[in-house]
Amino acid sequence: MSPNRVRSLASQSWLSLSAVLLITLGTPARSIAQSTAPARCDESCMSQALDKFLNGFKARNPQQAGLASAARYSENSIALPVGQGLWRTIDSIGDYRNAIFDPQRGEIGLFTSVVENGVPQLLSLRLKLQGNQVTEVEALVQRKQASRFINTDGLTLKPVWGEVVPPERRASRERLTEIANLYFDSLSKGSGEAVPFNDDVCERFENGIQTAGVTRVAPPVGVTPSGGSERRLMRCGQQFDSGSTTYIQSVTPRHVAAVDETRGLVFGMFYFQHPGDITTYRNPDGTEHKMPEAAIRPFTVPAAEVFKVVDDKIVAIEALAVTVPYGTPSPWGK
Repeated sequence: MSPNRVRSLASQSWLSLSAVLLITLGTPARSIAQSTAPARCDESCMSQALDKFLNGFKARNPQQAGLASAARYSENSIALPVGQGLWRTIDSIGDYRNAIFDPQRGEIGLFTSVVENGVPQLLSLRLKLQGNQVTEVEALVQRKQASRFINTDGLTLKPVWGEVVPPERRASRERLTEIANLYFDSLSKGSGEAVPFNDDVCERFENGIQTAGVTRVAPPVGVTPSGGSERRLMRCGQQFDSGSTTYIQSVTPRHVAAVDETRGLVFGMFYFQHPGDITTYRNPDGTEHKMPEAAIRPFTVPAAEVFKVVDDKIVAIEALAVTVPYGTPSPWGK
């Protein structure tokens, strides 16, 4: 046998041995990596993680809140160290709770109330999970000291939020996200034509106050409606058609965090941009109206918002919104 042939066979034998070693040694390594990765948290697991977080939160103890070691926290669009902000001032958490779980994304949305140093306030949270540990906490806190546009009295979770939508009446995850985006895209256009509202039943509540819907409910004593009483009393679609929302010139950034197809829910954190230079609006009949004074100044509104969709139409909306200086970015970059 020639020397070249010997070298060729030796090379082939080494390659074959290398392949065997890669297969036999590499497979256990991959198996170990897979076994140590956090298992996906289902809805029951997410509910338990939320309860654990809230218990630690109200105890003012991050160590009891189920946080990952590198967990991040923000409050009203400001990145804060875990343990600061509401962590230091919260007394208790109210009974009202509207929670949205998305095991596929690993995110939770929540609307609730809290007591802070003896004062009732409103709280919305976005939690990101890895396994059953919380890695991100995005909090919006509407405080009575900061705004008259808040109601914490008599908060009751309406049955519609927990009702399962029959399969034939459900929208897909993609469609639910699309509907939310159609809503935000249309705010500046003065028309709700592109938004699939069910105006026979649709109601919107912001900061515990009804701002659109079929039943005309007076605001609680001492509460100032957003955008004026005329806009507050309209149906969801009529409000868009009135032109009164055009001072909201864009909604960006947007982060759709949790989608629940079974209940027809889509939740996220959204930044409403108000440059303040639109001072009037026109109704469909051509009559011109002045924008409310609160709308004719530059400001940004980070908002948590959830939509309920049945038969491809929006039937309910809940939002919690705060006001920050114009152009304040999301600390999450989303």
